[in-house]
Amino acid sequence: MNKLVTALLLSILLSSVAFAGARPQKAVFILCYHTFMGNNPKSTIDFSVDEFRAQMREIITNGFRFVTYRDITNDTLTGVTNVLITVDDGFKSMLPVYSNVMKPMGIQPVIAIYPAIIGVGSAFMTWKDIVALANDGCEIASHGYNHERITADLLLTSPKVFSNEIYRSKKMLETNLGRPVTAFVYPYGVRSAVTVSNVRAAGYTCAFTIERGAVLLPLSENRDMHQLSRYMIITSKKDWENIMTYMKAFVRRTNI
Repeated sequence: MNKLVTALLLSILLSSVAFAGARPQKAVFILCYHTFMGNNPKSTIDFSVDEFRAQMREIITNGFRFVTYRDITNDTLTGVTNVLITVDDGFKSMLPVYSNVMKPMGIQPVIAIYPAIIGVGSAFMTWKDIVALANDGCEIASHGYNHERITADLLLTSPKVFSNEIYRSKKMLETNLGRPVTAFVYPYGVRSAVTVSNVRAAGYTCAFTIERGAVLLPLSENRDMHQLSRYMIITSKKDWENIMTYMKAFVRRTNI
């Protein structure tokens, strides 16, 4: 836990340094979730529906608003109190939390999918599930093809696997959804320079990491639109408090 706290504080420090110059006029905080089964106390990324609902209410209570992927890519937002929810991996626990919490609160998340797992066993969503979510306004992002660590070493040892993660996943998602897929989410947040260049070459508008910090708007204001920050949300209450503290402090600094 000490290592986690240290990493968080370092992230906050680096973010503060990054924005120490001109105050950003527009920004978004992107939060990353995974599962909502609420039955795995050993997991640091599994929340119950009630736990997730409580966090969303806290976001609203503190003056933030939920926005969509289209809002940030079309640059239609103002201010720095914007929050985008993302959900990785395609677990079926996404469905009840979307119906019971997200949709009633007006949350249209980015759902990061890796096609190899779709419909495998009862834990993961089917193509029918994913198409229904897309038709309801959710944004579907590629999360690789088989959730591999997409590194320069992978390109050297298994070039086909490397290509599948970036190119085949995009094509398969677009074929089944009948619409463009323009967002990429790095599996495990892992990438190298050649990974980023291929994600860009594949035609993705932007890509997301799990390195913490606010994302500037328009997206072109960031150092790299294909390495945008996200906060991976874990079940540590202290970590959640620290994230909310940073978000509120960021807003205060901007509004001074």
